[in-house]
Amino acid sequence: LEEAKAKAQADANKKSSSNTDINVGWPALGQRLEHNVKQLKDNPSLAFYKLKIASYKYSWALIPLSVPFMWLLFFWRRDIHLYDHAIFITYSISFMMMFLIALTLAAAFGVSGAIWGTALGIVPPLHLYKQLRHAYKLSRFGAWLRLFILSIAISIVLTLFFVLLLMIGLVG
Repeated sequence: LEEAKAKAQADANKKSSSNTDINVGWPALGQRLEHNVKQLKDNPSLAFYKLKIASYKYSWALIPLSVPFMWLLFFWRRDIHLYDHAIFITYSISFMMMFLIALTLAAAFGVSGAIWGTALGIVPPLHLYKQLRHAYKLSRFGAWLRLFILSIAISIVLTLFFVLLLMIGLVG
């Protein structure tokens, strides 16, 4: 009798450790999520690899996520349209990607972390300031103010983007 209780307890522990009890109200989606969470627990390096692959595949999503925030910075100006914001964001993301590639290569070739770390802290805000100032013909104060607000918006957009990536990773 005691052996049966111990075996039942062991089975219950095993079942509870493998089952995540995800209830989304849609059984098929819940099973898929449970399966993917189990895979995540079993092999986190594979999950990180999949997340890395998905991040470049879906990086285009940064543009529509960013456009509303840019619109909020200039909604009263009739000479600026959503298309202008999309172009601004596309150029900015392109520059940042090329800059990160250059920093990655610099680090790979042995450039000091102090040098590329300093560049990582200075160049992106400087680039955004200059791009805001000249693309939208802003005053210095207007460009600095919008850069501050844009920095907050960038944090929000990146958070949304990574949440979307996690959701895609768990469902897909």
